[in-house]
Amino acid sequence: MPDARRLAQEPRIAGVSRTSWKRAQSFEGLCELGARFVEGREHSFPGWGARGLDAESLPLVPALAALNRAGFLTLASQPGTLRGVDGCEQRAFASGFCSARDARRLSAKGARCFSRGAAGRAGVAVSRRDGAARVLAGHNAFEEELELFRGAVGSAALAELGRGVYWSIWDPVWGREEWLWRRLARLWS
Repeated sequence: MPDARRLAQEPRIAGVSRTSWKRAQSFEGLCELGARFVEGREHSFPGWGARGLDAESLPLVPALAALNRAGFLTLASQPGTLRGVDGCEQRAFASGFCSARDARRLSAKGARCFSRGAAGRAGVAVSRRDGAARVLAGHNAFEEELELFRGAVGSAALAELGRGVYWSIWDPVWGREEWLWRRLARLWS
C-alpha cells in the first residue's frame, strides 16, 4: 500500500487523484472507476478538470454506469435533445474503450471501432447550432484518448487500454432521447 504522506505530497495529474486511478492495474479496475465517476462517487477522471458529469448527462447515469460495469469504459457522452447546451441540437452519443471481443458486439449495434494504428474516418456531427457542427464523434481518437491515461493509471491498466479498441456510437436521429441507451442496454442485459 502506498505511503499516505508520500501520496499527499505528489502533484496531481490533470486534476486526477493518484490514490484510486493510479492504483488501478487492470482494464476492469478502470471500468469500475469510470462507473463510480459517473455515479458521483469518484471525483476525478484522467485528463478531465471536471469533478463530475455535466448536468445534461445526469439522466444518463444508470446507463453509463452499466456500460462501464459491462466492460465499456466511457470517455464522452451526451443525451439527445433539440434544445441542448447553448441552444444546440444533439444526437445521443457515447465513446470509450473496450476489448476486441466486446468491440465486435458494439460494432453490430452500429458503432465505429478502431484498434491502435487503424485508419481514421471522418467524424460525424453529434451537436450542431444553426446548422454548424459543434461536436464530432465517430472518428479515430484512440491515441488522443489513450494519452489522457498515461501517467494517471497503473502501467498494467495502461497496457490493457493500449491493446483495446476505441469505439464511438451515436443515434442517427437528432433529438431522440432514449433510442441509443435502450440499444446499448442490450449489451449487458
